[in-house]
Amino acid sequence: MLDAEFAIDKRECDDLKEHVSSMSTLENYHHIKCWEIISKERAYAKTHIGRQAPRFLEPYLVEWPNDKRGTRLKILARSGQLLLNGMQAQRSRAMGALSMCLCCNSDSEETFHHFLMECPAYHHLRNRRDQRVHRALSAAQRGVEPGSVMNSGEFDSLSSYDRMLRILGKRMDFVKTEEAIDRACRKYLVRAWEERKVIHEQWANSEWN
Repeated sequence: MLDAEFAIDKRECDDLKEHVSSMSTLENYHHIKCWEIISKERAYAKTHIGRQAPRFLEPYLVEWPNDKRGTRLKILARSGQLLLNGMQAQRSRAMGALSMCLCCNSDSEETFHHFLMECPAYHHLRNRRDQRVHRALSAAQRGVEPGSVMNSGEFDSLSSYDRMLRILGKRMDFVKTEEAIDRACRKYLVRAWEERKVIHEQWANSEWN
C-alpha cells in the first residue's frame, strides 16, 4: 500500500514539474522549487520521510502567522507575480517607459532580478541582507570538513541569477542555513517594498504638481 502511495506521489509530482517547466512565467519557481524526496533531517514527521517534497508545504510558509507581509511577498516573488513595473507593463502589453524602474536612474526595466539584486535604491538593504547570508554560510562551516559545504566566497562567485535563486529558497547544504537566508530574504522584501511605495508616491505627487 505504501509503495503504491509513493508511486502516485512521484507520478503526480513529475506531472506538476513538467507543467511548471512549460510556463515561462514560472521559470524561477521551477529552479527554486525542491522536486526531490524528503530526507530524514528535513522531515517534519516520520510519515514525510521518503515522500516527494512538493506534496508538503515549503518550510518558509510556516512563518505565515508571524510574518504575513514577508511571507506573502516571498510567495509572489518566487512565483513571478510581484507587481513590479516590468510585470504590470507586460500584463497590459505596454512595455517601454512604463516598464522602467522609477526608484533609480539606471534606465533599467523593473524586473524582479533588478528589484532583488541590482537596484541602487535598495543598496543599503541589500548589504544588510547579504551580510546575514554570509553569516549563515560562515556558521555552516563549523564542525564540517573544509570544502564540504558552500562558503561565502563560493556563494559570491555564483552568477547573480543563481544567488537570487538561493536567496529565494533554493536548497542549501543545511536546513539552518536555509532558515537564516529565508529570514534575511523576507526582511529585505518587506523593507524594500515599503521604500518602493514611498518613492512611487513621491514620484506620483511630483507628476501632479
